[in-house]
Amino acid sequence: MPPSSIAKQWEPIVNAVCGFVFFVGAFSFSANMSQIATKADVIALSTRLSDLKGADTERIQARLEALEKELTRLELERKLEEKLRRK
Repeated sequence: MPPSSIAKQWEPIVNAVCGFVFFVGAFSFSANMSQIATKADVIALSTRLSDLKGADTERIQARLEALEKELTRLELERKLEEKLRRK
């Protein structure tokens, strides 16, 4: 066989292998980029959480307690209204 016919036989196989390698490389690059974004998100989240410590935490806790008291008051009012309707 002349060398040109051998090259023609192997050309589609080589092209397919090169295409596959390119696809795997692109997929791997994409996966690495998403991991980097995830790590950046985790760093940003931990920064936000550290910002919440201290005075912010106390303020948030006080707000939660106020909301719990308001919810309890509203539940008691609703129960009282239901009792009054039944009578």
